[in-house]
Formats: sequence, structure tokens, C-alpha cells
Amino acid sequence: MSEISSPKEIYRIKETIFSDTVSVTYSAQCRYSGGSVIVKAYRKSFFPSLETVQLLRNEAKILANIKHESILQIIEQFESDDILYNVFENYIGTSLLNIIRNNGPYREFKMQPLFKQIVEAIFFLHSSDIAHCMICPENILVNGEGKVKITNFINAKTNGSSVVSSDYSGSYLFAPTEYLCVKSFYPSFADIWALGMTLYVCIMGSHPYGNAQMHELPLIAGKMPPKKTKEMSEMLHNLISKCLEPNQTKRFSSSQVIVHLWLNSKSTQSRPRLMSGTFSNISHNLSKDYPNKIHSNPSSTSNKIMKISSLGSIGLTPPSSYQKPTRSSLLSPALEPIGESFVSLE
Repeated sequence: MSEISSPKEIYRIKETIFSDTVSVTYSAQCRYSGGSVIVKAYRKSFFPSLETVQLLRNEAKILANIKHESILQIIEQFESDDILYNVFENYIGTSLLNIIRNNGPYREFKMQPLFKQIVEAIFFLHSSDIAHCMICPENILVNGEGKVKITNFINAKTNGSSVVSSDYSGSYLFAPTEYLCVKSFYPSFADIWALGMTLYVCIMGSHPYGNAQMHELPLIAGKMPPKKTKEMSEMLHNLISKCLEPNQTKRFSSSQVIVHLWLNSKSTQSRPRLMSGTFSNISHNLSKDYPNKIHSNPSSTSNKIMKISSLGSIGLTPPSSYQKPTRSSLLSPALEPIGESFVSLE
């Protein structure tokens, strides 16, 4: 382990990009290579528990062992008594959430190349037996050149296709049916559900749940996929339907999504841009960075939830025909680990 007295010995801070209650994001430059990087500093004392700090450490370990052009790459992680620093590749983009807030929903032919990059990254993760577990427009960045980067791996899980999980920390708006109903899910299948929701939101400018309350979501989710609208082509609706299949054993896998005709067609339907007043629904439901998170024991609604769906109807056992996708030779190979331990800051 290297000993340094300050991160400033390695990186020169250029400017502050963003700050919130627990972190500050900087643009910086490496003093040795001259390369530009993004440094995100977290004040550990501001976190509600040490568990969050451990999640950040785990995020770095996962990202250190993978590399894909559509996944924001971590370079290294430093940690002092009170501050944890993540150093990322230099990339400045805007989240899909903010893009659709400011500009309205995407036309299909504009969304297609972006979504294809997202799907390729998820396919790569699932091929490596990793599930992201927080796919949503907020965690997908797009730069001015149309290059996508998936971020926020704080809740990513390994063995995502074979181990059942009950730990879901994302927005309830993107939680799969099986979690809403029985609090149990396979992370890789949950990623596909979230992909379908993300695609729907980006194309329609609203969420299929509308203004539904938490206790109403299991019933609505059980009636997915949403009906085709005039804004959707037949191919797009088919893809969304395959992703938003309530029974996870019948839901598409990433290896099926990546070869879907809509992603590989040159004739996706163009649709007129909606005026800003017509997508207020998304501003209402997706405002303030998805503040309504699912908690493990919503005691006031658990009895209602359990009655709505049975284990069989949502498929809590993986289909016998399911096979983990193999990594495409067209995608980037895994990055060598950056080391067993990270630099400690004083």
C-alpha cells in the first residue's frame, strides 16, 4: 500500500462540478500523466451508517474488475478517516432523467442507439455474473456525442442470475413485480424489468404507474406490460412487453434483449416531439431524483401485497432452460484488478 499525505500529491483539483449533502464531485488532473479525471469525495460522517461506506468500497471492487465502453470506469479509490475518494475516468454527461425533463421524451430513432449501448453494457455485466440492480434514467449518462455511461454500482450484486435476493434499494418505480409482491427476486431478471421501465419512460415521457401509491403498485405491475400506444411502433412495444413480463421466468434475458429486432432495425418509427406541457406526469412521478425508495417492511401494505400475487404467477424459480449469456467477442474484455487494497489517505 502506498503512503501519501494528501490526494493533492497525485491529482490537482480544477473545478467543482457538482455537490450534494454527502459528496462533492470535482474535475481534476493527474500530476504525473497529465490526464483528466473525475474525483468524487464522500464525507463518511454524513452517512447514516457504516453499511453505506462498505457499499462504496464494494462498488469500487466490482468496477475495478470490469471494463466496458458504456460503464463509467473507476481508476482508483482512496480513503482517510473521514473521507472516501473515488477517481473515475474523465466523462461529463447528463442523466437521461434530466434530458427528458428538459427536452421531453425521445423519438424512437433517437433512443435506439442509446438504448443499444445500455443493453450491451447490461449484457456484458450479466455475462460476468454481475447485476446492476439500480437501472433507471437517473443512473445513465449521455454526453454531447451520444456516448452512454452507466453509473452508480453501489447496490450491484454478483451471482445475479442464480442467487435469490431480498435486498432492493432502488426506486420503487423501477422495482420488479416479484419484489413488489413477495420481496424476493433474481437480480439479473430485475435488471431486465428496469430496462423495460427505462425505455418506456424515455419514449413516453411518463411512467406506466401514473400517480399510483406504493400499496397499489403490485396490482398494477401484475397487469404489465402496458398497452401499445400510438407513440410506439410494433417492434418497440414488443421489446417493452418482453422486458416488463410480470412472470420473471418468462421475461427476456439480456442475451435475448440484445438481439431484438427493434435494437437492430434501421427503420425505427419517428414520432413528433411532444410539447413540454404534455409530459408533466414524469415531472410529478420522477421528480427530485426518485425520492420514494422501497423499504423492506412496508407493514401497512404487506398483507395486501401478499394477496395480490402468488409465487407461481411471478416465477420465483428460474426457468430450467435459462442459461447465463456468454460474453460477446465484440464487447470489451474484463480489466485486470487494480489491486487488493486501495491507497489510504491521512
